[in-house]
Amino acid sequence: MSMQYNTFVSEAFSNPRHLFDEQVELSRTEQSSAGAREQGVWFKLIFDQPNHRLYYKVYGNPYAIAAAEYLAREVSAKSIEIGQKLDLENLRELLDMPYPYLHILLSLEDAWNALQPQ
Repeated sequence: MSMQYNTFVSEAFSNPRHLFDEQVELSRTEQSSAGAREQGVWFKLIFDQPNHRLYYKVYGNPYAIAAAEYLAREVSAKSIEIGQKLDLENLRELLDMPYPYLHILLSLEDAWNALQPQ
């Protein structure tokens, strides 16, 4: 049985814009991680403070990549700031994510909450 993903998930999975790039100067970042590969999802968030960009590394399915990509785009657009609470239900609806996959968003929220504003 194959999954049918909505347009946002398909686009974010196929064309991620905020995957971690080795060119980012790590001495000027805040980093966090959450989840476990053994549980099927793992996030590492890297916040480039001077450029106000969020990058990520992710292990998981297309929902995990799309969720991290959405968050990174929102941070870069300054629609959400480090320390702000995530609206997981709105994100779940945007991704058209079935409830059994909610653990993905909870892991992303854990990584997000571990970033500390400076």
